[in-house]
Amino acid sequence: EINLVMDRSSSILAYLKAQGVNIGPMEVQLKKARNTWETTIKEVPQTQVKIAPLVKAQGSKMRGDIEIYEKGVFAYLEEVSNSPFKVFSTGAFSALQLLNTAKELQEKEKKRCGEMLHLANMFDCPRDMQRSQDIIHSITELLHQYDELWLTAQEATMFIEEAQETPWVDIDPDGMEEAGREFVSKVKKLPKATKESDAFVGLDKHVKEFLKTCPLIGALRHPGMRPRHWTELMEATGTS
Repeated sequence: EINLVMDRSSSILAYLKAQGVNIGPMEVQLKKARNTWETTIKEVPQTQVKIAPLVKAQGSKMRGDIEIYEKGVFAYLEEVSNSPFKVFSTGAFSALQLLNTAKELQEKEKKRCGEMLHLANMFDCPRDMQRSQDIIHSITELLHQYDELWLTAQEATMFIEEAQETPWVDIDPDGMEEAGREFVSKVKKLPKATKESDAFVGLDKHVKEFLKTCPLIGALRHPGMRPRHWTELMEATGTS
């Protein structure tokens, strides 16, 4: 590619010179640059031979550095895997804050992994970085998956709390039940990797319990309900 640029530049200068344009010292400078480039190309193989022992020696050290780095990556994975954002009682607000902090840290870890991979490539040991790369990638996916879970939880919780605060006369039982079914469906479609977590189990139970109450609310809103029915219901449940 550099040779092509030089050839093109040489042709342009020759044309301009033929047209009577003053090209100054550019032609001489280009010739010097070409000579320097050709000399450099010839010296590259010799330089590679000279630095090969150094690369080999540093490669051995680099593998040791990668091994230490990998241990740190495994410890980082363990820390993320035990984060409170995997527990339902953490709540959507706190969990999403934790995830935002985790994602910021993850960006730094990805950059660090990229730097280590660059060094590994320089010293002929990129394969030694594969496990660390896979783990860093899996953590990125994990954070994204739990972000999706908690955004769904936030939406569902806000809807359920709003429904609980709605005056009795304004409740739409059919609309509530339809929304409940949609939330159950959304939770069911969450990433498989989240489904063994306490956060998923808690969210799944939360939306399903809400859905179970919707037909009861519809029945209580029936025009056939009379004061005596309410009295019987309060006596049966021990409430007033």
